[in-house]
Amino acid sequence: MDVEIKKKIPISSIILPFLYAFSGIACIFLSSEIYSASFNVISVFNPEMNIVKIGFFHIIYAMLMRCIYIKSNDFYISFLPIFAIYELGTFIFDLYVFSQFQIDHLLYTAVFHFGLFILLMYERRIFR
Repeated sequence: MDVEIKKKIPISSIILPFLYAFSGIACIFLSSEIYSASFNVISVFNPEMNIVKIGFFHIIYAMLMRCIYIKSNDFYISFLPIFAIYELGTFIFDLYVFSQFQIDHLLYTAVFHFGLFILLMYERRIFR
């Protein structure tokens, strides 16, 4: 049974790069709308550069994750704890920002990042 599990691919190697690339594209093209919805003010800048930077970071992070997986499956599995620490840190940061600004979608994002943290830790346990 252990041999069958080792042959399977981690689902996070497909889902996480897709989600981060999708959110990066959304941040780049919808930066003004995201800013207006978050802070209930009209953005002076079009596009809003801080959200565009977040979008580029998400795209680079997605490409990095996918390249690590393509290079070596074992190398990707050894990086799972690092990806999980990033997701946990993002979860804690989202909770902090939510406590400061009371923006609803930050709470949803925090729950989403916590779910990704659970997925990465589960895969780390399975593929160890």
